[in-house]
Amino acid sequence: MAYSSNTLLTPTIVANEALAILQNNNVYSKLVHTDYSKEFVNAVGDTVNVRTPATLTAYEFSSSITTQDTTEASVPVKLNHFADVSVVLTAKDWTLKIKDFAQQIIAPAMVAISQKVDADIALALFSGAGTTVTESTSTITTLATLANVSKALDVAKAPNMDRNLVMSPYHKYRYGIIDNLAKGSYAGDVNMLRRNELGPVFGMATYMDQNTPTSTATTSGTSIGTMSIASSGTANEIDITLLSGATSTVVVGDGFVYDGILYRLTEIATGTTNAAPGITTSPVFPESVAATSVTIIRNGTSLAFNKDAIAFVNRPLAVPQGAARAAVAAADGLSVRVVFDYASSTKQDTISFDILYGIKMLRATLAVRLVDGTLS
Repeated sequence: MAYSSNTLLTPTIVANEALAILQNNNVYSKLVHTDYSKEFVNAVGDTVNVRTPATLTAYEFSSSITTQDTTEASVPVKLNHFADVSVVLTAKDWTLKIKDFAQQIIAPAMVAISQKVDADIALALFSGAGTTVTESTSTITTLATLANVSKALDVAKAPNMDRNLVMSPYHKYRYGIIDNLAKGSYAGDVNMLRRNELGPVFGMATYMDQNTPTSTATTSGTSIGTMSIASSGTANEIDITLLSGATSTVVVGDGFVYDGILYRLTEIATGTTNAAPGITTSPVFPESVAATSVTIIRNGTSLAFNKDAIAFVNRPLAVPQGAARAAVAAADGLSVRVVFDYASSTKQDTISFDILYGIKMLRATLAVRLVDGTLS
């Protein structure tokens, strides 16, 4: 819907439009376990208990039944993500520049927030997945690797329903040109052809999302699998050990996930006896981190998971007491708050869009990371 500068915009109208755009742009949050409550949470960092699906066991009946407790378990989730996009509009902007408020303001703000939500879920899945499948150079032109991903979910006894495979752009291209997968996008109903959906493969609904962790380098370094990283003692430098080869390389754009944050290397390093000390990262890596094992992010990455592997927990933010105009819109496990504020001294409107959420791995065994194991 188009909203011109002459349209009477209320926070409720803007919040509902923002929520619709947010829902349309998200990929990961639609595929994972979601927990939403209408209760208000007033502080970032609050912890809420999230119910997890009950697990029951079928027993062989002999002379009497074996009763089980059907109470759903719960896990604590910290609401430690507070995504915000705030824009400033002057009186001249409203008069001369804003022709369609939804397209010029709401849509870009919600796309930015949806990108962050998707990226945060993807990073949590990447670092928390219980199984890793590494590509083989000899099988990247076939569906054998994707079959191994599906097998990993089978071995983990993941429910057949709600299985998803989300590819990075590199993997979408690599596997999308395989004839059998390309034909798969034409099977089933027309919804298979929607944006980001590639069709079913080995029992997994398959998608592409640009926020799936991947290297920004044109060609990744030669080190594959895992490596060990630790603070070097010098500001914004890490020491890398346990590279996969004595002289393996990592390049600018390769990276790793630590404590939910994606760190990219900002310089090329060639290992000496499987180690590369004093490498800088972006963002700045914290000091005093002891050696820890991380999975290297290279060009190709996919994440396969059952819906119950991870939870996205969203709570609506309270309307500020001092805000003259504010509203919250919520539906289908998502809520967004919009706050209008005006400074008469500068004749400027500040419009803030924000969302409070937390992410928690529930069952690591139900998630599989597919990583690039090729050397080209």
